[in-house]
Amino acid sequence: MAHHHAVSWSSFGGSGVAEQDGDDHFEIADVGRFGRSVVRRFVTQARAAERPTLRSMIGDHLQTPAHELPVVEELWPAYEHVNVQAALDRWLAPLGAATTSSG
Repeated sequence: MAHHHAVSWSSFGGSGVAEQDGDDHFEIADVGRFGRSVVRRFVTQARAAERPTLRSMIGDHLQTPAHELPVVEELWPAYEHVNVQAALDRWLAPLGAATTSSG
């Protein structure tokens, strides 16, 4: 009678190596795998502050710290959103591109 072993794959931090279900015995290679995992997590945490954020990219582009930039916020009822969008489109359109509509 042939024995079939189920094989499962791990996608979280997986090394691409198949693991057999129920195979919980310790291997010396497990120490190395665990060590590499700890180092990856440590490096990721240590470099988190160096990763660019939207705020830092805007600040770099405008050459002004983002916290010093003016922020405008206004709220309108939902039925006015289309009118606000039309007004913004017209205001931001290049000169001569805005058309007048009679209505």
